[in-house]
Amino acid sequence: MRFLTCMAAAGLFALAPAAMAQGTAPSVPPPPPGPPAGTTDSMMLDRDRMFGQLRSDVARAGPTNSLRPVPVVPADLAVGAAVRDRKGVMVGTLERVADDYAVLVGADGKVAVDFTSFAKNRNGLLINLPKSKIDAMMSGPKPKN
Repeated sequence: MRFLTCMAAAGLFALAPAAMAQGTAPSVPPPPPGPPAGTTDSMMLDRDRMFGQLRSDVARAGPTNSLRPVPVVPADLAVGAAVRDRKGVMVGTLERVADDYAVLVGADGKVAVDFTSFAKNRNGLLINLPKSKIDAMMSGPKPKN
């Protein structure tokens, strides 16, 4: 029994330097200070700021030469501008532009459309709905003026 105790102690002494080497790893610098843990406000603000920057960069680029739709900014929506559906069929024109929506006028009436539904390409303004759905919305209840 005494022999086993001595062997166990010798084994511990033999493994001690390896264990110490693992415990003294080079220190890694702490991450840079950020928003307080558990808050998403700063992350949301950063995301919103980056998205706003992207939208303004697209707007500054001016007219696009691509058929690929890009988001519009409020400055792209002007009274009298022609609007086409996603296949290029003429839907109507803009009668009025408010803070966050525009009133689209067509042959069947008019409808208020949120800015996020509009896009633009080299052919002009687009709306992400087929003409048949826009016409159905125009012939339904009218927006209040």
